[in-house]
Amino acid sequence: MTALEGTSINEPCRTAAIAFLLQVIVKKVPKEVLQAQFMRTVQILYTKMLENSEQSEGSPLKYLLSILGVVLRAQPTRVWNSASTRNIVVSVTALCAHDKPWVRTMARRVVRAVLTDPVTAMENGLHAAASGVGMFVQQQLQAALGSKGGDMTTVRYLCLLEGVMHKMPSTLFKQLAETILKSFTIADPMVKCSALQCLYRCLQRQPCDAALSIETNVLLVKALTQLSPPCEDVTVCAYWMQALAEAHVCLTAKDPYSCYSLLPSTFELIVKLFDSGDEQLAQVTYQILAKIIESCVQDNEDCAKKLLTLLDRALNVQSTTVWKHVLRSQMRLFEAAGAGITVGCAVRHVGAPAVLSIIPLDIDPNAAVLSTEFARSWLIPVLRVNLHNAPLAYFSSHILPIAVKIYRRLGSLDPVPQRLYTTLQMQLWELLPSFCDSPSDLEKSFPQIAPVLGAAMNERDDLKLPILSALRRVVRFALQPDSPERIEVVGAYAKNFMPLLFNMYTTSNEDD
Repeated sequence: MTALEGTSINEPCRTAAIAFLLQVIVKKVPKEVLQAQFMRTVQILYTKMLENSEQSEGSPLKYLLSILGVVLRAQPTRVWNSASTRNIVVSVTALCAHDKPWVRTMARRVVRAVLTDPVTAMENGLHAAASGVGMFVQQQLQAALGSKGGDMTTVRYLCLLEGVMHKMPSTLFKQLAETILKSFTIADPMVKCSALQCLYRCLQRQPCDAALSIETNVLLVKALTQLSPPCEDVTVCAYWMQALAEAHVCLTAKDPYSCYSLLPSTFELIVKLFDSGDEQLAQVTYQILAKIIESCVQDNEDCAKKLLTLLDRALNVQSTTVWKHVLRSQMRLFEAAGAGITVGCAVRHVGAPAVLSIIPLDIDPNAAVLSTEFARSWLIPVLRVNLHNAPLAYFSSHILPIAVKIYRRLGSLDPVPQRLYTTLQMQLWELLPSFCDSPSDLEKSFPQIAPVLGAAMNERDDLKLPILSALRRVVRFALQPDSPERIEVVGAYAKNFMPLLFNMYTTSNEDD
């Protein structure tokens, strides 16, 4: 250090040589020595940095920064309570926009190493010098954005921020995010890409709540959705999707339900990019959707359904050349959603009869010994939730016979199988209201099943609730104005059901 202190401002090569040797040696010096000599070491380094900051030769500054970074990281937490120590890091931050590439790179390394050091972090996980660095960068960005030739300065500070922004206090994080989004409005594509890349890489590091609050995260997602770029600019679109997806991933970790509420609008913007027909953009779109599916969608059925609907629409004439990427997105969705959501989507789109012909319930009520293993019992609740426009005739011909045969055999079963099959046949009956919600063949099938329902309701008290629910849905469906024929069909059986309903009402009153 004495040799370095004695170098002249007119001897940049000698300064560089001594600094090079020091940056090799300093890594092996014990921390206790670096802490004891901290003030003198920093004073010498800072003085030499000022002397060489305007030199045409960048080597001295690069090696001096390297030494300073090691010295600063060796200091205990209490040293950072001093404003002068924190200001040193701010001075290094100013060199992140230096004309010499290696100087910029080394300055970024020093600032990032200091601010992300877990040893000297405060209780909230942030560094004491983070606020000073953040405010300085904020001022520099605002000044650069307000000047005509400030694009390069903006890009250089954005390059720094992508590695330290996740360690900024929440208020400052929000201000920096607003400034970054403001820079996105600049016409230069390089600035746009740098701004989006900065947000993306910052969010990749999963900022803690002390840096990125839930409220700011929500606002960030909304702001990014409003800044969707035109699909013609493939590079900007790719960076935009990356930033938006990573913002959703962060929000999912902090507050999943807030993320779920914002995902539908995000899906609409991203899936729409398939319509461009651009191979490169479609490939990036698939990768982004795969990330969102894996990190955000797999636990939420509504979001999965919304995405599947949008992907179905994306299989159109405009996107013919990139259908393979749309289909790959659907495949990833099915893989992540699991069997329940996947089969549920199939039930809604191709119908229960087609699905059950491929994945049958595997319940044999005619077996000599009834099995107590129901490998596909999970299908029943999936059907109950997803049945729509299902043919009522299918219930009459396939589901109802199984339930009736099981009921007739209950008396001959042992206690354990009897309990299992009692529950199973009731679950089959509970599918009836879903079949009656909007049946595709009401006019044809209701006359056939109505007498069966009347008899079942009259004979079995345990079936009254599912049958009454089914009748209520049939009546509601029949009263819709699009098909008066349904009213006539259902009305023809009113005289048969009314006495049963009145009898049930009077009987229940007498019991009360």
